Amino acid sequence: MQSLNQKTIAEIEDQNNTFTAEELAIKLRESNAKRLKGIQNICLMSLEVPYIFTPACRAVAFSLLLPNEIKQNQLFAMVERALRTAKRRDDERDFSSSLKKAITN
Repeated sequence: MQSLNQKTIAEIEDQNNTFTAEELAIKLRESNAKRLKGIQNICLMSLEVPYIFTPACRAVAFSLLLPNEIKQNQLFAMVERALRTAKRRDDERDFSSSLKKAITN
């Protein structure tokens, strides 16, 4: 993981990667659209997968949400308890199913 971070920093510091403000704005809009589409897809997927995978879907969606989107709780609506669990799983970077936890405990 360390080499990935160093590579990313090296790419950012590369002087050949100069963009205009307009190009950066376009890239930002494109990446935001991809993020929102990903959240929508996770939401749809969470309705189709077995219930034991729902907490993992919530944690992945939570990791894609911005702080103000978490407060609004509209893109991937969760009850307070599910929101706390998703936050805990995101903090721990635990995106496994709840079945795995039940078997190991």
